[in-house]
Amino acid sequence: FQPGWNFFSLPVIPNDGAVVVLLPSFAQNFEQIARFEPATNSFKHHVGNPKFNDFTELEYGVGYQLYCKAGSPVTVTFTGKVPTQRLSQPLAAGWNLLGSSVLANTAVATWLTGVPYTDVREHNPADNSLPIATQAKPGKAYWVRVTASSTWTPPLPRDPVTAFAYDG
Repeated sequence: FQPGWNFFSLPVIPNDGAVVVLLPSFAQNFEQIARFEPATNSFKHHVGNPKFNDFTELEYGVGYQLYCKAGSPVTVTFTGKVPTQRLSQPLAAGWNLLGSSVLANTAVATWLTGVPYTDVREHNPADNSLPIATQAKPGKAYWVRVTASSTWTPPLPRDPVTAFAYDG
């Protein structure tokens, strides 16, 4: 993570989604994690203080904003399982912060198949801008402007392949 704001998502389903497990250096390197709740048009926060935390677990398929207070980049490795069932997430009309569900760069149109959207924005931590995104990237999160309430069922990160050998 770069110093300042970062948009991220879990690229896998972790064995334990607790923030303290996934980001053990949270208190040292990070100030807060935020996730957007479209139903209330508001953010929920994790600040590392049980009295003020709105959530304590991170979920696959959810987009997060993370503030890195470290003076240099912080490397974090997430481990877990690749999903075997497609995610199904209701989307409200308007802006939604979606977590990438891909393991390789994928065209936004493919990643958002079936979702009526007009705009997809990624975060550029170098200048804190929100340029248009054309590719969904592993471990990232994106602001997606949805034109009508819908259900998002992104493709699995990779299609399971079964190979059979016939030797005659």
